[in-house]
Amino acid sequence: SNSNNLTDGEAWLGDSRIKVQLSIGLNMVVDPSNPGPGGSTPVVNCPSCAFSGQTVDVGTVGSNSTGTYSDVVLASVIIQSSTTVNWTLSVYASNNPATSGIGSPTNELQVQDDPANSTSGAGINFDQTLFGIIPTNPGTPLQVAHGSSIVSRTNPYDILQNYSVTLGTENVQPQQSTLTYTLIAN
Repeated sequence: SNSNNLTDGEAWLGDSRIKVQLSIGLNMVVDPSNPGPGGSTPVVNCPSCAFSGQTVDVGTVGSNSTGTYSDVVLASVIIQSSTTVNWTLSVYASNNPATSGIGSPTNELQVQDDPANSTSGAGINFDQTLFGIIPTNPGTPLQVAHGSSIVSRTNPYDILQNYSVTLGTENVQPQQSTLTYTLIAN
């Protein structure tokens, strides 16, 4: 329109119509409920955890021990496209202290996918079926899942995440880490 409140005509037939070719999103939920939006069936097992919004406090893990926390986070990949689109989901941490005196794992915080309770079927592949160290470099995040969109699919792909904290002989002191998940479609 212009300053005289006159509307311009169409430059060509249908120029005011929009066709969405790709819609993509990522929804993160801490302490997810069952069922998830993409058909997942989370079974949160974190008896020492305190949940507050998007924050998880796993409690105290003692020296020379490991705490394991199941289905604590749900990543829902929302992707709808008129053509097949490949996607990847990755994570990195702001802080992941080194372990001492145990050799493996080399860092305290690890992540693992839970394929048994996540979305199953075509369009999704789980890359982190064993616990893997979450890197602190955003340039080299850990890929946790990937897939290809299915044109007829309207539900998200749910990826449930288990976490592990392993301490060696290092001094036990409170640590905080922010996890950043990145979804890329191409």
